[in-house]
Amino acid sequence: MTETFTMTNYGLIRLLQYGVNGSYFTLDSSTSAESRTDTSPAGELTGSGAGRQAAAFTNLSAGSVIACKLVSNYVFSGALAINAICLCSASSGTGNMMGRGLLASVQNVGNQDTITAELDLSIDQV
Repeated sequence: MTETFTMTNYGLIRLLQYGVNGSYFTLDSSTSAESRTDTSPAGELTGSGAGRQAAAFTNLSAGSVIACKLVSNYVFSGALAINAICLCSASSGTGNMMGRGLLASVQNVGNQDTITAELDLSIDQV
């Protein structure tokens, strides 16, 4: 058995790609702080165009920088107050939240408003 195991750049790209490719953004009304033990959005918004949206994956890796971007566009059909954006591994259900980001301030939207959810991810190599 080895004492250390080094992931190659290719391995890190694949880990990032398969870890988040096929993910879904969801919007959250809760102002609660993020926690590593959370498994579901606290106040997932599902109406007025706020359902889970597939996140388009773009590999931004170059050289020793392992990175990607996830993007999804929302068009709303009613009023909502958005306080956080979450990333989930499934298009529905609970127990599949991979991360959550609390917004700096509430984002109020109305009929025909649009928001682009964008998340840049990277892996630091040590």
